[in-house]
Amino acid sequence: MFSDRSKYVIVGGFIAVMVLMLAVILIGYSQITRTMRVSEQLVNTQAQKSHYVMMMYSTVRERSVSLLRMAIVDDPFERDEEYIHFNEFAAQYIVNRDALSGLLETEEEQKLFRTLRTLAEASAPMQEQVMELLRDGRRDEANALLKGSAIPRQQKMLSFLVDMLGRQEQEVKRTVAQAAGNDRETALVMGLLIFASAWIGFAIIRVVIRKTAMAEQALTAKVTFESIGDAVITTNMAGEISYLNRQAQQLIGLGEAEASGCVLSDVLTLEAEKNSSGTGEAYHLRSKAGDELYVDVSRSPIRNDLGREFGSVVILRDITQRKEVEETLRRNEERFALIARGTSDGIWDYNLETGEIYFSERWKNMLGYEDDEFESSFRAWQGVIHDNDLGEILDAWTECMTGATRSFSVEYRILTSDGEWKWVECRGLVLLSDEQAPTRIAGSHTDISQRKVSEQKLLWNSTHDALTGLANRYAFEQRLDSELQLARRVDVEHALLYLDLDQFKVINDTCGHVAGDQLLRQLSALLAKEFRDSDTLARLGGDEFSIFLKDCPVRKAVSIANRVRESIEDYCFVWDKQTFRVGVSIGVVTINRANASRNEVLAAADIACYAAKDLGRNRVHLYQESDDQMALRHREMHWVSRITRALQDERFVLYCQKILPVGGPESGPPMQEILVRMVDEKGGIVAPNLFIPAAERYNLMQAIDRWVIRNLFQRLAEDRDNVCFGEDLITTVNLSGCSINE
Repeated sequence: MFSDRSKYVIVGGFIAVMVLMLAVILIGYSQITRTMRVSEQLVNTQAQKSHYVMMMYSTVRERSVSLLRMAIVDDPFERDEEYIHFNEFAAQYIVNRDALSGLLETEEEQKLFRTLRTLAEASAPMQEQVMELLRDGRRDEANALLKGSAIPRQQKMLSFLVDMLGRQEQEVKRTVAQAAGNDRETALVMGLLIFASAWIGFAIIRVVIRKTAMAEQALTAKVTFESIGDAVITTNMAGEISYLNRQAQQLIGLGEAEASGCVLSDVLTLEAEKNSSGTGEAYHLRSKAGDELYVDVSRSPIRNDLGREFGSVVILRDITQRKEVEETLRRNEERFALIARGTSDGIWDYNLETGEIYFSERWKNMLGYEDDEFESSFRAWQGVIHDNDLGEILDAWTECMTGATRSFSVEYRILTSDGEWKWVECRGLVLLSDEQAPTRIAGSHTDISQRKVSEQKLLWNSTHDALTGLANRYAFEQRLDSELQLARRVDVEHALLYLDLDQFKVINDTCGHVAGDQLLRQLSALLAKEFRDSDTLARLGGDEFSIFLKDCPVRKAVSIANRVRESIEDYCFVWDKQTFRVGVSIGVVTINRANASRNEVLAAADIACYAAKDLGRNRVHLYQESDDQMALRHREMHWVSRITRALQDERFVLYCQKILPVGGPESGPPMQEILVRMVDEKGGIVAPNLFIPAAERYNLMQAIDRWVIRNLFQRLAEDRDNVCFGEDLITTVNLSGCSINE
């Protein structure tokens, strides 16, 4: 590991250090042993003195405490026990005092000891006197003596003992200082020797450490180079290979022994590629096995401790897989960009981990922005969403984030650059990590403004009359159903007006349907001004209108109906220089929780309207179940359904009734009349006076007349020889006025 020359230096230095260290040990041992022996003896003596002084201090203090206890307690037994303790402390004091006197060496110590003994002898009689007073029960005198003389003298003794301890400590310090002086002399000699040996040893250690570190670094570098997945090659200043790891050997097809000393450029041929890594230069390389590889090459100088370059390290990283991924990514990005440019939808992509969001150029152009005019942030996106739609899209977003769903589709309005609102359909799909956590959401924007316009137009057409722009029958019935449901839960009262124009047919027949349509539009505009936003005005068909009055009592509803009737009556319709006036018959119905259904309400309104017509037209009639007109209308409406079913089931029969002249056969030719009768559900014959009035009122008479004529001529065609139809016999058929008009 080391060179021969460095080995001699290390061995010689080691011997010199050993000799110096041995000298230091011998000299230091003799000096330290002598100093320690003297110091130990002095310290032990001083420690014994301090111990006895401390024990004397403790016994004096305990004797003082014992005297005070004897002065306090009342129980004579306890006082006697304290007296015993007091005497024990006195004995201990004498033992420690005698032991201390045997250790005193200097005159100063003897003098202090005599002073202490004098103080003790002076305080002893006072203590005996205090105990005598306590035994005699003279506690007050004993306490006075304690406070006046005994305790102060004890305190003086304690102070003196403390002073003696201080002197002992100073003596110990002096002894230690003397020993330290001796140690300093020894330490100086040893320090010089140690310094010399340390300097030599340090020099040796530096050499050893440097060599060892270099060896360890070389070993660590080799292990590291063998462990990493990259190819590593080291060269000297001439470019000759000094080392290459296993990956490099496989890459260039040479072993370490074969490659050592070869010039790197001779064994490794690289074709430069465009730099794609950012860490070095990318090259194209063909391996020994014939594989086409891409490598990322980086070169760094190798320097010694002085910073001088003595070689270089070349690292070749196989980036073939990364290049393939980059190429695939590039093709995908080109494909994505082509799709984004070619589609009419706007594309967005939100990275949840980084907070970055991407809007395609088409996404921004859809809102009237150039590519660099709209801020790419989620906050900016939220800022252009309509307030009424923001909650819905945030809810859909939250469902994706919480895992409730993987995708969403929401339609909402978004603000364009010119301040207009545009309808878009936003579709999104959440992408999950391996841990099933959402990492990004991507989707598209589709402009559905035109579709929304069409939908709104279709919705408007489905609920409005094309001619007048009023609500149509469907919308009116929906409103009526809703209000009826509410009326069953809440005690409210509404009203319904059913309008049928009078003499409208005159205008249609005189001026044509164009004039009739114009009149309907003008009257609709006139009526629309008369009502609140909460009311509903609808055209049910033809010249029939209906008005729903919300929260309107019946008396007020009748008043409003009369006002409407007067407005229509006073209106002059001018067409082709002709002036026309029309009237209106209005039926009024109250709506409350008693109403069963929409059909019931409309039927009642229709009955009331026709009752107004029967009573002379151009009037208002309030529906009341007790009204005779209402009862008649109910009966007629009942017959309407029966007549309709009879027509469907062919339940009508023809009768032939002869007509005889009063003056005899000579007064005229023979005649007969064809009569029609309805057959009920049980096969019975229904008299004409029961069903004909209802058929005439509700426009069913024309159907009955057609049935009569059709069946009469069919009978004639089938049976020409029938005696009922002789050649000289005149046959008459009764037809309604409506049929004749047709």
